[in-house]
Amino acid sequence: MPSDLPRLTVRTEQDIIEKINIIAKKENRSTNQQINYIIKKYIEQYEQENGRINSPELSVTRTG
Repeated sequence: MPSDLPRLTVRTEQDIIEKINIIAKKENRSTNQQINYIIKKYIEQYEQENGRINSPELSVTRTG
């Protein structure tokens, strides 16, 4: 089923991709789900250390 979510293309080293694939398998996630999880966790950590990111473009419900 196609998604209406925006796409993000990232270029990175092959070993990073392979390691994310391994972690995703161990966590029972797809690679895409794992990358999304990693990004969300980083944002949570960043906001805990630096305060909530506020932007007029972001609604409260979208920033979690």
